[in-house]
Amino acid sequence: MQRFRPLAPTEIDKYHGDEDPVKFLKFVTQCKRFVREAGLAPEDHVARCANFLQGRAYKYYATMVSMDEGNWTLEEFLIGIYDHCFPLDFRLKQRKKLDDFRQGNMRVKAYAADLELLFRLVGDINDAQRVDKLWNGLRRELQQALWREGLDFKSSTWDEVIAVATRHEMADRMISEEAPKTPKPFNNGND
Repeated sequence: MQRFRPLAPTEIDKYHGDEDPVKFLKFVTQCKRFVREAGLAPEDHVARCANFLQGRAYKYYATMVSMDEGNWTLEEFLIGIYDHCFPLDFRLKQRKKLDDFRQGNMRVKAYAADLELLFRLVGDINDAQRVDKLWNGLRRELQQALWREGLDFKSSTWDEVIAVATRHEMADRMISEEAPKTPKPFNNGND
């Protein structure tokens, strides 16, 4: 006898085919979770995920996939939606953005999260390339701290670099907050 009813799979948000990489990646993640939680047979993945398409994305499904959906893998289907809804040069533009991307004024963890998104959009980036990009995009003082800690961009892991850089970022922030403020000259209004 079953005591609890199994949980229903997490619903998928509708995807309209917007050229918004975050919305698309959310749809991809939700589709994969949905078919896993629902325990669907692979030949049913595409049909079930297609129920959550609208607009341009649904048009792609209706015209290119629906007549033969049993022969499509979920991965092929999602790549097809991407190729249909995003401009041909979108991935190239994301690659350029990744190449130029630096930490700047962002915190380490925010920079790493934005890098992760770019890596997913560009695709085909291995772990060594990811660590190299993270390391070399960090601010100089954090790169110096990583070297002092005995890390290097060829043998350190992603998590090690983030942990040490975050620790030094926090220490630097505490030091700057404790630095004595230069008092402003008193202005009595007689200038």
